[in-house]
Amino acid sequence: MKKFTIFSLLLSLVIFATANTGYASNGGMTVKGHVACFTEDWLDDIQALASYEDVPGMKKYLISKKCTVMKGGLRVKVTDGPGFFGSTAGFEYYGIKLWTDIHGIEYD
Repeated sequence: MKKFTIFSLLLSLVIFATANTGYASNGGMTVKGHVACFTEDWLDDIQALASYEDVPGMKKYLISKKCTVMKGGLRVKVTDGPGFFGSTAGFEYYGIKLWTDIHGIEYD
């Protein structure tokens, strides 16, 4: 009985961990004021700069057009949801792949 309970618990955890979280439901809308970048690495970089309050560094990313501040209400296709523990999401806007934090998209 004990082995069955442990097996059931492990199976439940595997199913829970691999289940679709709903983030990659195909669609969403952008949220005004959040940053989107052309690569996940650039998004990580600009988030690190923001955490250090490095305004000149953030401006360089925006001026170089590696990242942009999003306009709110744009319809996007979510391509890479963050999963259970992720903090970033990939999306496409007219075929252009971008990355933002999970709060930068209102999911359908």
